Amino acid sequence: QDECSAVHRLDVPHYAILAAQFHCGQLVRRVMSTFDRGAEDLRATMFAQWDTPLQDFHSRCVDLCRAALSEYERESSSYSDNRASHELRTAAAQKRAQLRDQLEGVILELREKYVASCRYCAQSDFDSEFGLVLGGGEHFERNARRISAKSRQHFAQALREAKLPPELESKVDLSRGDAAEFETYMRDQVDERRRTGQALLPLGADGRPISAESIANAGRPKRAPWWRSLLIRAAILGFNYWQATRGQRDARRRQRRFELDHPMAPYF
Repeated sequence: QDECSAVHRLDVPHYAILAAQFHCGQLVRRVMSTFDRGAEDLRATMFAQWDTPLQDFHSRCVDLCRAALSEYERESSSYSDNRASHELRTAAAQKRAQLRDQLEGVILELREKYVASCRYCAQSDFDSEFGLVLGGGEHFERNARRISAKSRQHFAQALREAKLPPELESKVDLSRGDAAEFETYMRDQVDERRRTGQALLPLGADGRPISAESIANAGRPKRAPWWRSLLIRAAILGFNYWQATRGQRDARRRQRRFELDHPMAPYF
């Protein structure tokens, strides 16, 4: 009789909820294991093509998240359909939210590396073209705006692939910060080149720097020796080239440091 009373006192719904939480937790770990392998493949591909950002990064992230969530929903359907109790559906939904948070964490880490690859390429392209612009040239401002606008557009196009998958239902928007960081880099390079060019050019009677074009083509400074403008041009161009190559060397050093600090984990 005592044993029968114990059976009657057993809280069956409570144990069913515990069983659902345990089973869904195991399912989350199994799904994440498969997802991590796919994420590692994507990470390895990005490192192998670091100087060429992936054109299908977003779609590959979408496929990974969609496959993981679909597997969880399929395997946990007995706890989430309309025939299950409200408590069981709640337990399954909580574990799904936990899975989604874990997926978002991995995707954000992959996105960080993808944006770093885009930034490296954009800065290298900007430095290569802007390195030939004379800091004290009459068309410096126009050329600086043109090259900056071109690099800005290319970087923005690459960032379109950095959107988070809609399956994550994330409200995080990092694109503005990425664009602002690249904008700051270009502005700093332009300002430094402008100051360098002004420092290397001679001063006119009004105290303002005289451009190399003015020395060669017009005004009182034209009485200067013919080789003077060529010497000024060569000095500015050489210094600009040194600046551009220094920026590329620094970018390569930062990339090597990043790879040492974030080595690729072995996968099987």
